[in-house]
Amino acid sequence: MRFTGRVAIGPWGGRSKSARGHQAFLETDDGQRVRLRREGGNPMRDPALEALEGEAVVVEGELHGSLLIAQSIVRVRQ
Repeated sequence: MRFTGRVAIGPWGGRSKSARGHQAFLETDDGQRVRLRREGGNPMRDPALEALEGEAVVVEGELHGSLLIAQSIVRVRQ
């Protein structure tokens, strides 16, 4: 599947045991906010995703509930 939007970094999970203070998200053009992970990337903290914070991107990947596992991420020139 193909998704377009912006990469954001922020907290996830509230106060639960699985909470994270530093999670990558894709904020899609249609208003969805899904957790973002690169296939084969570190699920806890991924410097490659952090470097994309604020960037407009096109993501090819699979959506599993609220988790998007990206096979490719391409920056969109604006």
